[in-house]
Amino acid sequence: MALKMNRLLTVCSILIGTVATMGQNSITEREYWIDQQIAEKQTLGDSPAEIDVSQLPDGLHSVTVRVNDNNLWSAPVTKFFVKTNAVAAANITERECWIDQLVAEKQTLGDSPAEIDVSQLSDGLHSLTVRVKDNNNLWSAPVTKFFVKPRVETAATIASYGYWIDDDMEQIKTVPTMALTDMVEIDVTALSYSLHTLSWAVCDSKGAWSVILTEEFEVVPPSTTGVHDSESSHAEQQCWYTLDGRLLKCQPSENGVYVRNNRKVIVK
Repeated sequence: MALKMNRLLTVCSILIGTVATMGQNSITEREYWIDQQIAEKQTLGDSPAEIDVSQLPDGLHSVTVRVNDNNLWSAPVTKFFVKTNAVAAANITERECWIDQLVAEKQTLGDSPAEIDVSQLSDGLHSLTVRVKDNNNLWSAPVTKFFVKPRVETAATIASYGYWIDDDMEQIKTVPTMALTDMVEIDVTALSYSLHTLSWAVCDSKGAWSVILTEEFEVVPPSTTGVHDSESSHAEQQCWYTLDGRLLKCQPSENGVYVRNNRKVIVK
């Protein structure tokens, strides 16, 4: 408070020097008033003079000074000043916050660092506003920061398989994962003896389908002669294998799935 008052007194000294147009010794009286309250004017001592502002509220004020020289008063001179009280060091006594400008739903925070539960917020952009109160019962200005709550994906599991033949996706057949064994039986009895395609994909627990995988296979009748196919001209094309990689001497006569020319062949 003393520092603020000294500054004001220095201003008053300057004011008196300003209004005095004649020699200092010719001034016989000095007076001042605060905030245009001329009815409450007071007499000043010799310059520099002290003015007590301890009873004034904090904020902007004015001081007006005039001097008397042989019964002639000078024009009043007015200057403005700001009174601020020196406040003792404050301690934080309370903290609070609110989300997304919902000040009506503010929450009290514990000591820093404090944890804030955002589990119920929607995914996306949000704001967090915090303010603190000191032991003088004064709140700080609110401070707002932005943050993003990311979308957390739960792990998906395979729920079912789907397959279809010859690009006829409308005839897709699905098999639940729980019903799958090591082998899935596919009915090919209605297929012609020719080249076909088998397409399949998997569906996860969230209903999303994987990319489609397609491979070719051939349907042929079983051998009735027990010899190699007479229409084949290349020796390698006559090689038949079981699915576990065993080489057969000729075209099989039993129904099943085999491999020929690196392609699956169904004998039916």
